[in-house]
Amino acid sequence: MPLPRPILYILAGLPSSGKTTLSQGLARRVHAAHMRIDTLEQALRDLCSIEVQGEGYDLAYRIAAYALGGSPTVLHLPIETERLRIRRFEPSDSLPFLEFMLDQASTRYLMFEARQKTEPGARELFESVCSAYDSPAPIHAYAIATKDSNRYLGSCGYSPYDDGIVECYYSINRSEWGRGFATEALIALASQLATQVEVRAYCHPDNVAAHAVARKAGFVDQGLDRHRHFGHEGRLFVCQSEASRLF
Repeated sequence: MPLPRPILYILAGLPSSGKTTLSQGLARRVHAAHMRIDTLEQALRDLCSIEVQGEGYDLAYRIAAYALGGSPTVLHLPIETERLRIRRFEPSDSLPFLEFMLDQASTRYLMFEARQKTEPGARELFESVCSAYDSPAPIHAYAIATKDSNRYLGSCGYSPYDDGIVECYYSINRSEWGRGFATEALIALASQLATQVEVRAYCHPDNVAAHAVARKAGFVDQGLDRHRHFGHEGRLFVCQSEASRLF
């Protein structure tokens, strides 16, 4: 069972408006720790281990929102398997990433916007992911590359779904299909995530190749389920703990 999410109370106001007295009284009543905003800011910087720009209340609020409201999972990169390395996107990945996004057969069952499946939109998506890695709100999308030569094969990642639950995705460029790369990458990704949270995969009902990958990676088919955020009905697969022990 996932741990309950901590609660952060922030009192803001003009100087000499009684914030300290009021917040200290509130802290005593709810048995909470009391900290000044500058102390909280530094503590959250240390907790998140991220480089951010800016100072003051706004920065502290943004870091706190990320630390307490974002994904609680920690992924240690790169992840290496017998053949693969899962890592951040690199500039050299841009061309094969675009090839995937512009290939209708590859994106047929995936929930990309129409613009993202154009060259300008795909470039924007790639750049957005790369620029977000060290931000307070990173996008957890990563490259799947060959371990020996660092050649780009596809991508995988995850996003928060609910408290204690993440959903993962996996995709391989069409030229690399049929070699087991997606299954190997998914098992490796789940091996870290499943020790912290429940790991799910939602697949289009007709995407039988994605269903097969999930099953081979140790995910259990839960049947059709409606995605709570997008409203689409898809096939739900849930990772079993055994999958996290394969690597």
